[in-house]
Amino acid sequence: MWSACRRRGESPNSSTAIYAGLQCVCGVAFNVLFSTIVRQRDDEAFRHRVKVRRRQNLVAVTVYALSALVALFVPILAILLFAAVSLLYVAPTLLDARKTE
Repeated sequence: MWSACRRRGESPNSSTAIYAGLQCVCGVAFNVLFSTIVRQRDDEAFRHRVKVRRRQNLVAVTVYALSALVALFVPILAILLFAAVSLLYVAPTLLDARKTE
């Protein structure tokens, strides 16, 4: 949608804001699902990482909500915020992989 708006000479603000809003809704749904999984899991290794994972999930939903507002004014900045959320999840995984080597 974003590139189609740009080709037509229209502002991509609303399409980027809608995308951010959908990401926020998906994040909230994932948090509900994750809470259900946490209640059902029994292994200690999983529970040890839950606090960090919950914090990541909360930050992600907050950034998506913020990016929906930002997208109305500066859509490219909202897209950069989406990328930052992806890095939030990838970077700790890469750091953990280095520690185990």
